[in-house]
Amino acid sequence: MLLLVQFDFTILLLKGATGNIYAVRSSSPGSHHDAHVFRDSNLFTKLHDENFRPFRNALLLGDSAYPTFFDFLATPFSDKTEVPSEKKYNKSFCRARVVVENTIGRLKNKFNVMKSIIRFRSLEQSSRLIQVLCAIFNFVLKKDGVSDMYDDLDSDDDDDKNETSDDENEIYPDSVARVPTRVRIMNKYFIQ
Repeated sequence: MLLLVQFDFTILLLKGATGNIYAVRSSSPGSHHDAHVFRDSNLFTKLHDENFRPFRNALLLGDSAYPTFFDFLATPFSDKTEVPSEKKYNKSFCRARVVVENTIGRLKNKFNVMKSIIRFRSLEQSSRLIQVLCAIFNFVLKKDGVSDMYDDLDSDDDDDKNETSDDENEIYPDSVARVPTRVRIMNKYFIQ
């Protein structure tokens, strides 16, 4: 007798500007909060402890559930804000963040199994399926000639990957930001 169980899980994706998926974690139960899943991931460890960035000056966009005090992570201000610069920031933030949601939609359209309930014997099997589908998704993007603009970075540039200009240091000062990343970005680009 084969017992198939339905699993509800949280998927964490890190994607590039053109849709390539750099990292996926799908092994956390759906009852876990997104911020907890992120904090417990290998991706967080690499970003926070090892100062990894998938490409130079990368900035991750998280929803309002994520913490605001990491230099590599930007979050929106409250929807209820009345501050004009915060509203401008949120509008730009939402435009950028919708690209992630579109990638999830593209994954579901490419692989119909993701539109329905995935039933396997274990959460690990379900998780592995999601990882394999994401790898195939990246393969298809490359095959179709859609590659991430950051895939072609010269390997000769490895020595200066961690160099930043003074301008960049205003946005990326250290791994735990004293001022939330969203405030630094808003002050730099959205205050008139």
